[in-house]
Amino acid sequence: MLSKIDNIENLSFEDALERLKLIMKNLQSNEIKLQDAVDQYEMSIALKEHCEKLLSNAKVKIIKIGENINSQESE
Repeated sequence: MLSKIDNIENLSFEDALERLKLIMKNLQSNEIKLQDAVDQYEMSIALKEHCEKLLSNAKVKIIKIGENINSQESE
């Protein structure tokens, strides 16, 4: 598990999603201490935001590629 939220920026989408799934599994178990649950919840929010940012960046790239293809076809 990542110890610092700052390290999330270095994760790929797939790695961040896998860590998010692991946190959700941990939170759903009844064997986690309250403070650990709060810490993992905080981490899950940061991971979710990171995944959303990566998806948004990918969407922008795909739109630009589509626009470039359309402009080349109309020439």
